[in-house]
Amino acid sequence: MKSIKTSLKNNKKYFKLLLILLCLGFFIGSILTKKLNIETLLENTKSIESYLNANKINFLTNHILTLLILCISAITIIGLILFPLNIIYEGICIFFNIYTLTNIFKLNGFVYSIIYITITKGLYLSLLIIIFKKLITLIKIAITKKDKNERRALVFKALKQISIYFFLIVLNDFLIFLIGNKILSIFLFIIK
Repeated sequence: MKSIKTSLKNNKKYFKLLLILLCLGFFIGSILTKKLNIETLLENTKSIESYLNANKINFLTNHILTLLILCISAITIIGLILFPLNIIYEGICIFFNIYTLTNIFKLNGFVYSIIYITITKGLYLSLLIIIFKKLITLIKIAITKKDKNERRALVFKALKQISIYFFLIVLNDFLIFLIGNKILSIFLFIIK
């Protein structure tokens, strides 16, 4: 618990930036809901129960491709721009989930949307943020460390950590694919 507090304290500016990016995504999402015709989306959301019973939630390919593109592009510094854009995109998606479910099912829809987002995006977003931080650290190491052996050791350690987080995202998405719709179906009583 003490290490979590220390980590949050040391990374306060970083977390503030990420919170700002998520809020920017929420803001863009709110503008889009006003500008776009989302009646079809709202109609489809009404049948969420039949969708969850008939389909599996599959983020696997999308998240793997996104992470590969972001990590590879981070080597060329472009990823440092793409990562924040991806956080903004996730903020837009979260806002759309909250907006559509709340619009249809009112307060119960808001509660269900929080559960939905926690299950489908919670771990992914957390690990994505950690990977972004590790990539920034990796780039700093590559630029600032002069001793080749020390730099190599630190880079290898950071890459190993990134690989573990990448694996956890894939494992999380695989579990969501297998049982995510069943877990979300359990909570459907909230919006019935």
